[in-house]
Amino acid sequence: MKKVKPKSKLEWFKKNIVIVPVVAAIIAGTFTSVRYVLSLTDTITANQQEIIDLTRDLKQAQKNIADQNTRLSSAEAT
Repeated sequence: MKKVKPKSKLEWFKKNIVIVPVVAAIIAGTFTSVRYVLSLTDTITANQQEIIDLTRDLKQAQKNIADQNTRLSSAEAT
């Protein structure tokens, strides 16, 4: 019976020279994509909070303008 010699890591690498870079590229691309999505999610959350704050400030400014218009109308009426 013929004895099977275990393959060295170098032999395995030589045999799979095309597969190894492809797998490495897929893993790197996946990592980069996940990092991009997480960054984008953080940006969306921050922008959402900024929009909420701006909307609140706009409503307050509109109330102040309405109040000033009422005071002006009252002053002109007297």
